[in-house]
This record gives sequence, C-alpha cells and structure tokens, in this order.
Amino acid sequence: MTPPTGWTSDEEQDLLESWFARTALPRTPTHIGLFTTLPTADAGTGGVEATGGSYARVALAANGTNWGSSSAGGVGSPATIQNLVAVLFPTATVAWGTIVGWGYWTASTSGTLLYFGPLSSNVEVAINDAPDFQPGALIAKLGDPTDTY
Repeated sequence: MTPPTGWTSDEEQDLLESWFARTALPRTPTHIGLFTTLPTADAGTGGVEATGGSYARVALAANGTNWGSSSAGGVGSPATIQNLVAVLFPTATVAWGTIVGWGYWTASTSGTLLYFGPLSSNVEVAINDAPDFQPGALIAKLGDPTDTY
C-alpha cells in the first residue's frame, strides 16, 4: 500500500483559490515536524507527531534558499520539490521512536499542518540522537489523481 502523502484539504482549496481566483494564500508554512505515524486523512488528521525529550519543530521558511525549483513529474508522476538545506533537529533527551514522515506547519507549536509525506526510509531516534535531513531528503509532491506517488 502506498503511504499517504499530500497537501491537506484546506491547503488544496487555498492553492486553487490562489491560482484561479487570485486570492492571497492565508497561511504560510514555516516549520518542519516529524511523524511517528503519518496522517491517514486528507484533512491531515490521524497522524502522531514526535513528542518529548527536547523534540521541537525546526524553522524552515518557504523560500528559494531553503527549497529548490520544482521538477516536472512527467506522465503518470507528480511534480516534486525538495529541501536545499540540511534540516537539523535537537538532540533527543528521550527516544522519539521511529520517524516515518514529515510535515510542514504554519507555526512552531500548534499551527496548521499544510503538507505531510513519508520519508524515503524510516529513522529510529534514540536517546542522544540528533536527527538531520540532508538536502534532498524532504520531498513534497503535487500531481493529478492519475499520478503514481
């Protein structure tokens, strides 16, 4: 089964309104967070974010320094964009568990989840680990319903 990935329902609506109605996007992503369970719904619900032991989302503004140019997906594949800079998390003072995915939020705490997706491989975060995601490790995808994710 393909793991869930994608823009949340609210953000999909905002993107459509921005493109077609030329309304300003009401939310801007600012922080990367980690999931031990990916969201299971298009609304971004059902996910479990890592917690405790110095876990904190990492600031990563939406700009051309932090994110590359998007790449066309071609027939049957979504377009993609990936991080250009390393995303470094604090050292875990307790085990965070197995990290299976990432999300892009509007705030360092609470906020709105705008995008979520799986990692290419799970990352086990034990006590004293400082997870880092090198350039190209976080990939966001956007495509049509016939694309294979």
